[in-house]
Amino acid sequence: MMEIAVIAVLVLCIYLAVHRAALGVIGALVLPGVLLTWMGATDDFSLAPAALGVTVVALFVVAVAGDAAREPGAVLFARASMVLTALVVGGSISLLFLGKVLGSLMFIAFVGATIVFALRSREATAMQVLSTLSAAMRQNLPLHSAVAAAAHGRSDAAGRALARIAACLENGMPLSLALRVAYRACPGHAMAMLALGERLGQPADALRRIEAELEARDRRHRQPKVVHPGYLLLLLLFSVAIVSFLGIFIIPKFQDITAGMGEEIPRLTEVVYGTAEPFAHIGTVILVVIVLGILLWLATALISRRQDRTQWLHTIFDALRWRLPGWRWFERQQATLRTVEALRLALEGGCTVDAAIAGTLELDVNACYRARLAGWLARVRRGEDISQAATRSRLDRAIAWAFDPRGNPSGAPQALEMIETALRARVNYRAVLARTVLMPCVVVAIGMGIGLVVLATLLPIARINEIAVGRFLP
Repeated sequence: MMEIAVIAVLVLCIYLAVHRAALGVIGALVLPGVLLTWMGATDDFSLAPAALGVTVVALFVVAVAGDAAREPGAVLFARASMVLTALVVGGSISLLFLGKVLGSLMFIAFVGATIVFALRSREATAMQVLSTLSAAMRQNLPLHSAVAAAAHGRSDAAGRALARIAACLENGMPLSLALRVAYRACPGHAMAMLALGERLGQPADALRRIEAELEARDRRHRQPKVVHPGYLLLLLLFSVAIVSFLGIFIIPKFQDITAGMGEEIPRLTEVVYGTAEPFAHIGTVILVVIVLGILLWLATALISRRQDRTQWLHTIFDALRWRLPGWRWFERQQATLRTVEALRLALEGGCTVDAAIAGTLELDVNACYRARLAGWLARVRRGEDISQAATRSRLDRAIAWAFDPRGNPSGAPQALEMIETALRARVNYRAVLARTVLMPCVVVAIGMGIGLVVLATLLPIARINEIAVGRFLP
């Protein structure tokens, strides 16, 4: 009887999941609970795994076959549940068959791959949405009709976003506001540039610049990497775990054996594994800090700086990135590049200098750099020289030069165009240099460290063999 009930509930849940995603989710959560209650009343839980399997199967059907355009909440819940289930099952299998160390590393790798896939999917969706909007404007098509036609018949993330944007445009919203309301996952820089372009009457030019930047970023992601940073992180964590394990459980045995023979453990082994116990004591703290850092980075990567409810989160993370050696250079150059791009767009559109600077405060740049832009704007409005105000606000010297009529008689827009090209080349060169030179050096350093650990592990074994041979053989 119980078997028939489980099969009937499974068929009903699949039917609901195919035809109505919301009812499928409710059925997947409620009906197996009814079965488990019945099993508890009869004190027979032999089919409890099958009841839980009904929930998983029903949610999987909703995630795959659900109509995301009509019922996005139910489909999103089902997909998130499937991702969580995959993480739990994958982590359990890794820990069961690979042990704590290797299992944890495999689980971390799986979670990292899932996060990277989610971020790349968001970037691909943003490129599709913004490319569609840019193409519609370039061809002088009615924006609402073109966006609605592009969204027709599509159930992917880009299609759903375009459908929501078309509905907002139909209600009379400007495009920048429609993006902010209907497509909250839109990159913050894109929303800021589009809002600035609309104020200047040049939304098509702003979209063209945004599309070019997204395409350049996509090309950088597609370039083959000499060494993936995730590989280095896993290798480093694995090395620390092995050293801690050997230093706590194995090397003390060698010390007892050599002490019983009246000898001492080799000095290199003592120095290398002397750090194992401190690592083990602070390992939990380090792990918590790493996890919090990853979660903070993930939150700031998924949420735009321009959402006021999460502004405090970005302020904290921006302050950390601004003070990290090396990372600060890239943060400053990226912020300067976006500032130069916005200033050039505003000045070419006929804005005054103070209005152009005010527009840069809406950009998706580091909060510390935005504070410098605010200081520059305040000095300019007080009547100070534009170039000297930029220097006193600790902005890039190239920006100060662009607004200096003595050093740049050709005018700011032409100078800003040249600066933008030079900054892009400089940032790309440093990024390529870091990938092709720094990463291999880190790999070599980690390899030397692993070799040192292997040598420190083999030395006491060789020493024990030497003592044993000297004592028992003539």
